[in-house]
Amino acid sequence: MARDLISSLEVMGHDVFVFSREPKSENTLEYSKLSSSNFNLIVNMSGGHRTSAELGYVGSILRLGEFMAEVALEQDAHLIHLSSGSCLRPDSILTSSTPLASPPYRSPYQEAKVSLETLHRTLRAKQPIADLRIFSFADKFFLRDSTYLLGAILESKKAGRQFEFSGDEFIRDYIGGRELASAIISACEDLHSGAFNLFSSQPVHSGELVDLLIEAWGCDIAYGEESRRSCKAYFAEPESLLRNYTPRSSLEVISEAFRLNSSELWS
Repeated sequence: MARDLISSLEVMGHDVFVFSREPKSENTLEYSKLSSSNFNLIVNMSGGHRTSAELGYVGSILRLGEFMAEVALEQDAHLIHLSSGSCLRPDSILTSSTPLASPPYRSPYQEAKVSLETLHRTLRAKQPIADLRIFSFADKFFLRDSTYLLGAILESKKAGRQFEFSGDEFIRDYIGGRELASAIISACEDLHSGAFNLFSSQPVHSGELVDLLIEAWGCDIAYGEESRRSCKAYFAEPESLLRNYTPRSSLEVISEAFRLNSSELWS
């Protein structure tokens, strides 16, 4: 997700500096250097699923969140945290005012996101902090690098294997780097402070997603609707809270992500 966001921000003409606990390239700086710099916007992308099994994960994410909040306050910078729709109580209709999930948490990842949003609520009296909740994401690099549903389907297509769609049906909101970048810039320009759900203009049903990937991209997917027991909703009600946030439909986002990987699909 970070690579897609950085690419989108740079296309929009913004300079991006990347900080990490363990820099792995000369273009990435250590977190310690963040406090010696000066920025008008700091984006906290910490807390990915892949590291959520690490010992002390929730505590480390909270400490990092506190550090970033301190740096943002010192630099008079707007702080934006990339949160998740999974931090909300699983009501049928999700809005920005839907209560946060409560213990017992489904995963350390969910606990970390809830903990960070709770921390930010206590700090907003001093500084503007926006929690941007992502429900599902699809874009060029994310599909290549992730093991989530779309990444797994892409990998199966590249390997010439059939993908077996297991589990329940779903209705989901997918956004891409373009939507995420525009939400960040809008929140920064208007000094928004609060929690915002990043919805798509139209969520997608799993059956529609499968039809698109079979018909448009030639994916071999085994999908038996008759075997599904339920349909899980994971999308947000559209709310005009961010002035310049005009998302595409979930199908448009997914189709574009596969188009950007088409050279590998047909090689």
